[in-house]
Amino acid sequence: MFQEIFRAKHVVKLYNTAYRPCTCTCEYTDVEQPEITCPENVDVTVPGWDDVTVTLRDAIGQPTVTDNSGNVTWWQVGGAGDGWTFAIGHWPLMYEARDPAGNTANCTQYIHVKGANYVQLFVF
Repeated sequence: MFQEIFRAKHVVKLYNTAYRPCTCTCEYTDVEQPEITCPENVDVTVPGWDDVTVTLRDAIGQPTVTDNSGNVTWWQVGGAGDGWTFAIGHWPLMYEARDPAGNTANCTQYIHVKGANYVQLFVF
């Protein structure tokens, strides 16, 4: 469904008695995954503990994507709600990049919202 075949013409020299070049059409299938780099994780502290949300529209950023085809798209495929408003907690935002051949790559950015009186417990 997503597979894209690249067509190109190449000159091939045949070593026979005629020594004449001929052309042929070769097909290449793109099997290289795109590259995706998530934005930095975000840590934010809010006052209080209960029913607090924070909107991080500008702090979240966008993933960086590249592909050998020069044509790649990305979108958020999972994570916290609308991706902008977060309650206290640890929230993943998952992104996927896809090229025209259907090759995909994924990354995850984490949003950590903690209350001002946050205490981190370590279990040893």
